[in-house]
Amino acid sequence: MTLEVILLKAHSGIRWLVLLAIIAGLFGLVRGWWRDAEHHQRERRIWGLVYSVLMDLQLLLGALLLFMLSAWWAWPHVVSMLLAVACAHVGTIWGRLSPERANPSIPRLAYLLSFLLVLVGLGFIPRGFGF
Repeated sequence: MTLEVILLKAHSGIRWLVLLAIIAGLFGLVRGWWRDAEHHQRERRIWGLVYSVLMDLQLLLGALLLFMLSAWWAWPHVVSMLLAVACAHVGTIWGRLSPERANPSIPRLAYLLSFLLVLVGLGFIPRGFGF
């Protein structure tokens, strides 16, 4: 098995972890509307960190694949994923702020936009939603 195949399989497999993390994170953010603020902030930090780390790992693997395979035909996927990573980090940064300083809807919107951009980006690659 070549390095390219290993990276492609890792990149393909981690996408499911990314999707699970953002769905769980969004569920936690929505559920946080009905819970106490301290628990909600802690949960928001954890899911934001998990999601951001997984997105960064995907970005690294994707960049390696892009340069190794010269897959420049995938530029719509690359652009949507870069925007998704940026939105994930905006949500994480805003999620770290204290409840008095932060608007709680900004992380929700940032993570939701990131999730939608990931779904759009997956649609740009062959078998993006396939196994």
